[in-house]
Amino acid sequence: MKDTNEKKLYDMMNWADVEEIEYTESSNPERILGFSKAPGGLLLQAYYPGAVLVKVCYVSQNKKLDMYKMDDEGFFALFFPKGKIFEYYFEVTDEKGEKRTEPGLYQYTDLFPNNIIKKFEDGVLYDAYKYFGAHYVHLNSHAKQYELDFEAKYKKPSGKNDFSYGTYFAIWAPKAMRVSVIGDFNDYNPSLYQMMKLGDSGIFELFIPGVYPNAEYKYEIKLNSVNTLIIDDPFTFVSNNENSVVTYNYAAVDDNHHNEFKWKDAGFNVKKSKQDKPIIIYELHPYTFLNEYDISSYKHLAQILGELLPKLNVTHILLTPIMDFYDENSIGYMTFNYFEVYKRLGDSYDFKWFVNYLHTKGISVMTNISLTYFPKDKSILSSIEEVCPYSVQDNVMKHHPFVNAYNFDFSNPCVRSFLNSVIRYWIMEFHVDGFCFNSLETALFLDHGRREESWSPNIYGGNINLDACSFFKDLNSRIHNLYPGFITIGQDSRGYLGLTSTDTEEGLEFDYKWNDDFKKNIFEYIKTDMFYRKGRHELITRNTLYLYTEKYLLPLDHSLTNPDISLKELIPGNREQKDAQFKLLYAYMMLMPGIKLSFMGNEYGSSVPWNPLKRISHDETLNMVKNNTGIYNFITDINKLYLTNEALFKDEFDPSGFEWISELDSDHAIITFVRKDSKENNILFIIFNFLPVLYENFMAGVPSDGTYVEIFNSDYSLYGGTDHVNDKSIAAKAISFDGKEYSINVKVPPLSVIVFSKQ
Repeated sequence: MKDTNEKKLYDMMNWADVEEIEYTESSNPERILGFSKAPGGLLLQAYYPGAVLVKVCYVSQNKKLDMYKMDDEGFFALFFPKGKIFEYYFEVTDEKGEKRTEPGLYQYTDLFPNNIIKKFEDGVLYDAYKYFGAHYVHLNSHAKQYELDFEAKYKKPSGKNDFSYGTYFAIWAPKAMRVSVIGDFNDYNPSLYQMMKLGDSGIFELFIPGVYPNAEYKYEIKLNSVNTLIIDDPFTFVSNNENSVVTYNYAAVDDNHHNEFKWKDAGFNVKKSKQDKPIIIYELHPYTFLNEYDISSYKHLAQILGELLPKLNVTHILLTPIMDFYDENSIGYMTFNYFEVYKRLGDSYDFKWFVNYLHTKGISVMTNISLTYFPKDKSILSSIEEVCPYSVQDNVMKHHPFVNAYNFDFSNPCVRSFLNSVIRYWIMEFHVDGFCFNSLETALFLDHGRREESWSPNIYGGNINLDACSFFKDLNSRIHNLYPGFITIGQDSRGYLGLTSTDTEEGLEFDYKWNDDFKKNIFEYIKTDMFYRKGRHELITRNTLYLYTEKYLLPLDHSLTNPDISLKELIPGNREQKDAQFKLLYAYMMLMPGIKLSFMGNEYGSSVPWNPLKRISHDETLNMVKNNTGIYNFITDINKLYLTNEALFKDEFDPSGFEWISELDSDHAIITFVRKDSKENNILFIIFNFLPVLYENFMAGVPSDGTYVEIFNSDYSLYGGTDHVNDKSIAAKAISFDGKEYSINVKVPPLSVIVFSKQ
């Protein structure tokens, strides 16, 4: 029979709320667990399934009190008449007589700052990664009010009753009935550490003292009285995506890594202006660059690139997506975790070393990113899709039309806060210098890949996703205000008008647009049999019809390769002709207006097919260079020509910087044009010959009177050519040709490009 005190306790307890706790269905367990007001005093309650005895212990004094066990499920209570709230912990004894110490979790409430919640809900929390996820923190107490120090370094508690150090967990789960933290610190028991929901925000939080770096954790979420899920943390910094049961999260250790790494890159490049600076980008797939028997690490890769890229006169590298992914075939575009570096070459510290080292060598580091969709399978975001609406809510529009993925919901402010925070995280924590946003067409066009009846127009009746457009416009504007040197590149196969515009309401303010049409047209032309090119001449001139509608990036990227045949082997002719035309392909990219990008291996004209599942050894790379010194020397020198000649880059996106001289000579497969700066202090006259025909005395119109000196020729023997060169200066004659008043007669080698400088 219950004694009087126990009977009073029983009567003052809210047993409906107790059942919510015991059935793990409470979104606000702090309403009943911990201290709560009761008639005449305070009621302290605790829930420890399997416990036979629970003592409440005073932190500030050596005092313990037995609590009453109120039911067989493990619910304990104690009444304090006219008592005052004090800091406490519990001593729990189980059925085996074993004792353990448990912190009083529900005395630490409302730790998530209110102003931060407001920013998150308004879509303007740009550093949400600092608050969400699992962070090792220090808990400061001010007159019984608690606040978190998110910058706390790892430190062991001062004593066994010091509960001020631990891990703060926070997750956005607006569809959840209940969220629990489960891990190796609570035997993955969802009953013990039930999280507290913060108002109507959908955010759940819990500070757990004594949970330190290296702890394993996930979240168990109850959707309703029947259905539960075990999910990953969308803000986790370190995970094991090969284990389907437990995510290994080292958020605290990762945070301290951020503090411990000593950057030596002088504030890194994004804080400096990028105006009028030449850009040559080396596209790199990190994993296949090194042989599996080499030291496979970011540090080793950085040292090799730090030697290679300056010799190539490259200014930037663009990594295939570096955020952790699970499918090697996807080359990283199926992101597993947005806050974790691709782990097969090292951890976050190693990648920082990689970026820092290349910065000290003068190389900027950019990466591709998939920010329009996330994969349905084996992705942290897909594992939480039922409780956290990161995807579009419409059941048709949420599905990507071509790949097994969900589309992000750009209309949801909380999703925008998440996406903005991904960008800020990689800028601030890893010092990356730019992003290339792929597959923008999926986000920008409501009807992309869809039948007429399977999409809904915007409020104006059009097919443009206004929410996605406003997101990317705001993102670019903010980034460029904060980080003037940061580069954003947009890939859009549909042709959104104004992707790089800053002058119109529709302009999205990307720095550059990836020009897939340029790549396809010039490559299709080069693949054509040399003596059938006459009928396809427009392929090499078509891109100039829209040359200044956007600021373009001209790519010879990884998409031109495949596992069966290399880029060069797709070109017709014998080996010498293949090499010569490969040089033409590269030179066309380098000499036309637009910033430049070339995939790894192009620098030595690789004949080996690139396969994302097969790694290339550095020794093999060096052997290819030795066997293709002509192409290597050519690319090194034409890159240098571009970097050192303002006519080729200073007014790259100004129509005054380019002029056709002859673009219609399909019979000879020859084009000529001029590159110049706006003041015409530096004028280059350029000839391309796409046929294996030598012209000893070729007449070409030139822009004006003067003397023309050959400064570059792809037929130099240094480049594997036959030295059909113009070794003397050539004076223009007052003979009209190609619509110009003056002309010159020059030697034009077969399958060549020549650059003349007007003196």
